[in-house]
Amino acid sequence: MKWNILCFFFLTPLLFCQCTKETEGLDENLVFTFTQADSSHWTVDFVDYPLQSGDDYDMEFKFTHLPSPLDSNESALMISGANHSVDLYMYAKRKIAGLQPNTVYRLDFSASFATDVASNAVGIGGAPGESVLIKAGATTLEPVAIHDTDGMVRLSADKGNQSDIGSDAVLLGDGANGTDTFEYVMQNRRGDRTLTVTTDDQGELWLFIGSDSSYEGATTLYYTGLAVTCTQQL
Repeated sequence: MKWNILCFFFLTPLLFCQCTKETEGLDENLVFTFTQADSSHWTVDFVDYPLQSGDDYDMEFKFTHLPSPLDSNESALMISGANHSVDLYMYAKRKIAGLQPNTVYRLDFSASFATDVASNAVGIGGAPGESVLIKAGATTLEPVAIHDTDGMVRLSADKGNQSDIGSDAVLLGDGANGTDTFEYVMQNRRGDRTLTVTTDDQGELWLFIGSDSSYEGATTLYYTGLAVTCTQQL
């Protein structure tokens, strides 16, 4: 028996998940609709910065709408921060349920977000676009911020560090907008590889998406959607 589960998690008031079950001679579509506010599904956090200096990083987020010149009627999750540690990771996470318990799945990610950073721009520590890497991933345990012995705030999941991609994450490109103009442009990106992860005893996983920066300056991104295709491994 093989299960293919295609889950779309949009950062808008309506969350949509479509699950497809494939068996011998039988296709069954299961559709789940969520009507709760986005803030009840997603949690935003920041890691890879000195705990004692966190107030200097201007870290903020809010559920809002896309900025001009984009469609101001479209909802988005804005995450912003000033990267003084050359390593700031700003991310959102949520739990998904309804998968098979203790089962290995292959996950394929894609995401949509808006960025106002021109391509090939010059910045301190790295380019403000190409040095801001978009990473998404999944883990069995909730990814949380932890404090290490050096006084740094780190992520419990293995997202990797800047251009290095960890075992729990995939790369979805960077924060450059693909133009020579500093204005917001929508980007649709797919993961560079497939991620393999095992569900917990309840058939649940944690998803996360965020930006890992080596640019020593402010970054503001507007996320509008995250799509994950989950394929059960035999």
